[in-house]
Amino acid sequence: MGVAGYDMLYGNGGNDTLDGGEHDDTIDGGTGVDTVIYQNERIYYKVDYDADSLSWIVTDAVGDQGDGVDEGVDYLTNVEYLSFSDQTIEAPRTTAPIHRTDSATADNVIQLSGVAPADCSDSVFG
Repeated sequence: MGVAGYDMLYGNGGNDTLDGGEHDDTIDGGTGVDTVIYQNERIYYKVDYDADSLSWIVTDAVGDQGDGVDEGVDYLTNVEYLSFSDQTIEAPRTTAPIHRTDSATADNVIQLSGVAPADCSDSVFG
């Protein structure tokens, strides 16, 4: 488990449960089936995929309002599940590399090759 502040957490070769705690964290689950724990209900988090870093970004969208804890922004790689206080969800996975196309006809369009989740980004505000 992380402490209040910026943490870098790494899972081992097994199945890990990781909790970054307060503020911003970088979490790499490593191999195995790994779960990251969040203290609040799913609705209070924004989950996005960042193709540049090949990681999921989980943002505590309400900060310390409500539960008194600001979990900040977490950058996740090699994590299979996100566990919130009301539900556990599977971290969406892609099955092939993600390619970025920059050209005059495709201005900074991110193309996903392979299978990606239908909803790669969702927001409490959207």
